[in-house]
Amino acid sequence: DLTSGGNRMFQNQQKNTNLEINNVSAAPNPATTFTTFSYLLPLVKADAILYICDITGKEITHITLKNNEGQEIWDTRNIDNGIYYFYVKEGNTKIAKGKVAVQK
Repeated sequence: DLTSGGNRMFQNQQKNTNLEINNVSAAPNPATTFTTFSYLLPLVKADAILYICDITGKEITHITLKNNEGQEIWDTRNIDNGIYYFYVKEGNTKIAKGKVAVQK
């Protein structure tokens, strides 16, 4: 059915647009003792959660983001060197993503 295929395509485009509109960055990157996540999530209507995972996908920690804009600090003093992936979810939808290196 062409109609449902078209809707599916629109939904995929909408998700990609959301990832482009929402912005989360980590600095300094690479991190030594900490990194600050700066975020701007203009479309978020409820609390969003920032997840930080190791390279295998194991969750290291998560931080609740209570506003559409702000900063959160991640203390990396007890974190092993390596690459870590972060993403932000609102409900079940991933709305931003990135990666940060820890190098001491």
